Amino acid sequence: ATQWQAWRVLAAVLRLGNVVVSAAADGGTEVARVDEGESAASLEAAAQLLGVSHTALSSAVTTRCLKAGGEFIQTPQTCAAAAEVRDGLAKALYSRLFDRLVAAINDSPQVAGSDGGGEGGGGEGGGEGGGGEGGGGEGGG
Repeated sequence: ATQWQAWRVLAAVLRLGNVVVSAAADGGTEVARVDEGESAASLEAAAQLLGVSHTALSSAVTTRCLKAGGEFIQTPQTCAAAAEVRDGLAKALYSRLFDRLVAAINDSPQVAGSDGGGEGGGGEGGGEGGGGEGGGGEGGG
């Protein structure tokens, strides 16, 4: 199940890279919106892969939530800010995925034959190289 989850997160990161955010005019101010068509389909696919709703992911990218007093206020992002949020989300997902993969590899049990063979081979190679260097030093002296 863990491998499947990793593939889902990786696919979501790739889909987020296909999301195009553009500016729309709203009362004279620039607000960000996800482009229709392929971009919206990529956002929908990323949301499905992450297990969140399409509207929640779209809102997370195109709006910001501010706490004023005891209430929360949503304000639209600019196009540049929304693109930064999209990229930041993709980077954070990829970073956490990478960290979990490294932790899983480090926690995995070592195979008996692979650990000793790899180090022994390196030790022998180092010994031969050292002997060659030492032999050259003695011959010169």
